[in-house]
Amino acid sequence: REQTRDTTTLTIKYVMQTFFSLLFGVVYLRMARDQTSIQDRTGILFFQAMNQAFGSAIGISKIIPQQLKVVSRERAARMYTPLPYYVSTFLVTLPLELVPGVIYGTVIYYMTALREGVKHYLVFLSVMTLENFAGIGLGMCLSASFTSVEMAPQLAPAFVILFLMFSGFFLNESNVPVWLIWLREISFIRYAFQALCVNEFKGAEFSCDGSTGSCVDGDEHLERLKFDDITISGNCGILAGMILGFNLLALGIVYYRQPKYLALEKKTQ
Repeated sequence: REQTRDTTTLTIKYVMQTFFSLLFGVVYLRMARDQTSIQDRTGILFFQAMNQAFGSAIGISKIIPQQLKVVSRERAARMYTPLPYYVSTFLVTLPLELVPGVIYGTVIYYMTALREGVKHYLVFLSVMTLENFAGIGLGMCLSASFTSVEMAPQLAPAFVILFLMFSGFFLNESNVPVWLIWLREISFIRYAFQALCVNEFKGAEFSCDGSTGSCVDGDEHLERLKFDDITISGNCGILAGMILGFNLLALGIVYYRQPKYLALEKKTQ
């Protein structure tokens, strides 16, 4: 109820999501299957992964600080433990995040003419849903760490930007400094973007008229991105593990930060 009560924030959020979905759809409207569309397709897939990460992680990061005073008072009265509170908070966020994500993802997929076929469409939605879950998990970790509502929108974007830097779009994976590889490995955006690219380009053919110089197919494009050894199932499994890991970490933080009270001693006669 706390999340649905703020209708102004929800309205602004959904209006902005609708605007950007239509904007992406118009900019990349009905892409052809030629050589120049390869870069365009890579771009829209990255924007989708980025938009999903920002929307879920940053929005969720404000939930627990908003409820902190009420929850602390109810916890002091021993009304519930952190586990049911965390689970209920997580479950309440799902329809508010997943339903719009599926709708906007579907609109963009068909407006931009991404790869044809029900199988590819369902894989696209599945990967985006897993990324959304991972973003919610990260948002819950950040939310459990914040004590002030004002801190969430200021600090949460920095964490998402770190994951964006190592997503495989801005920097080739083989060029990541050795001492920063660990950031690359924990970037859930990277695994989602890789899976989306494999779904779009694996075994795909693109027309070539020779005007663009060298001609490549989908497999060769994946080799350029260093994604040629990536499997969709493998990345989805990693995303599922990260969802579990983020939520366990967030639950641990909630337990660690729960208020502690001294037990009252019984009076002796």
